[in-house]
Amino acid sequence: MAVNIPDSNYVYAALLRCNYFPMVRKYMDEIPPVFSTVDFTPEVASDLCQRCAPRKKGYDQIEYRATRFNNITRLMQIPHPLPYARLCESIFENWDALNHVCKNAQSRIKPALHDDDRLVILGEYNKLDAGRLVVMEKEKFPESVVEDLTISIGARYRVSADISTCFPSIYTHSIPWALVGHARAKSNHSTTLWYNDLDKRQRDLKRGETHGIPIGPATSNLISEVILYKIDENLRDKGYRFLRFIDDYKCYCETREQAEQFLLDLERELQKYLLTINIKKVVIEELPIPHRASWIIDLVNHLPDDDSPSSRKIADFFDYAINLQKKYPEGSILKYTSRSLVKRINESNAKVFLSYLASVSFHYPIVLPILCEAAKNNLKATQKLDFSSILKQQLKYRRSDAVCWTLYLMGICGKSIDVKLAEDVIATKDCMSMAMLIAIDQHKKKVAMFLNDYCDPNSEYDCDRYWILIHELSKETKKFENYRKKSGLTLLRHRDVHFVFPINV
Repeated sequence: MAVNIPDSNYVYAALLRCNYFPMVRKYMDEIPPVFSTVDFTPEVASDLCQRCAPRKKGYDQIEYRATRFNNITRLMQIPHPLPYARLCESIFENWDALNHVCKNAQSRIKPALHDDDRLVILGEYNKLDAGRLVVMEKEKFPESVVEDLTISIGARYRVSADISTCFPSIYTHSIPWALVGHARAKSNHSTTLWYNDLDKRQRDLKRGETHGIPIGPATSNLISEVILYKIDENLRDKGYRFLRFIDDYKCYCETREQAEQFLLDLERELQKYLLTINIKKVVIEELPIPHRASWIIDLVNHLPDDDSPSSRKIADFFDYAINLQKKYPEGSILKYTSRSLVKRINESNAKVFLSYLASVSFHYPIVLPILCEAAKNNLKATQKLDFSSILKQQLKYRRSDAVCWTLYLMGICGKSIDVKLAEDVIATKDCMSMAMLIAIDQHKKKVAMFLNDYCDPNSEYDCDRYWILIHELSKETKKFENYRKKSGLTLLRHRDVHFVFPINV
């Protein structure tokens, strides 16, 4: 089957403008749309790399706590623009030696051309020179079903296994191992060699440390694919039939003994790159098994079938979903329910939908992006809703994404953030939550005061953890001028590059 491999120019633009901040999910619901890197073009990045010397000890990153469907937070990172631009530049210059990862038939999520080159930026469609390079879509019907069924023919067992804390466990020196082999990489340590330089630029994102790559930017997806490609290749050469979704393996075997042998071989291959299997998630199942979870089938069968369901039907469907969520606590049931309905909401049913979703979001903040989408299209229905209680709940658990989405929600609905609530946001010391206050143009002076009081301008790592605030509040934080100049933020300011934009209602 022919593979449509993106060219290097597409890759460079995609990594910088579309896949820099956490935006790899299908609906881009990791982070509110006021955060954008659309201004960070290849021309700007190349200028930044040419004019600004890299720091010898690397850079720190912004932490962003994202909430999963089970309310467990996952630590994501937003790298500093200068080391990130340097990493993207290296990928761009060496794409011919990296693009083999696009041909990995076993990987379901790999770098590719995507047809979403009209990304939602600031709530509007703007034409870009590239779409995203990485999009995480777990199931694409009917292609995924056909692929699973085809590969399972003749098998009696399916073994499932995933890599334990994949991105945080990646050893950056294993990048050259995967690209040119262990022996050659270990005997050639010069950073003038492109594969060692790629390793060095990856390390610079995280204080020069060799363990762990950031969760969020698509560069990490690409780097992980470089390593996992070699593991997949060796497993494929052993005759195994398997598919991989990021770090999640599913192998189809003729016997249970073969399934157990796959686990042994997978473990051996992972060990070559200092990775391990997550033992708690290993499952061997006898075929046939359903392609979709039973709760999804159950929900689909109860989904209202009209384009504009009545308020009663919406209420009944939510009630059914809430009971189902209790029965299947590990399923993302309420998010699936909300996403299934959001395109059918109009003036006649908006109040019930928004009321249910606001109530659910207090307990399951993963639905907040969908609540924002519905609220933006039905502002009148939000007038009597009080979102401050939702915000207080998310602040209590220090969920960066949930706080940001709730502040975004309050911003598009014209709700004011009182002084005490703003102080509670700032008290978390969470960079992106405070950046959201800038986006909704409320309490900016308090954010600037926090920066001036809390951040030491002589501590580069401290400043790195708040780089986006220091960049966007340059007029209010003069004490950081030297840091901005040395780290390239001054150049970005002169090129009129912003990363936080006002809400466009």
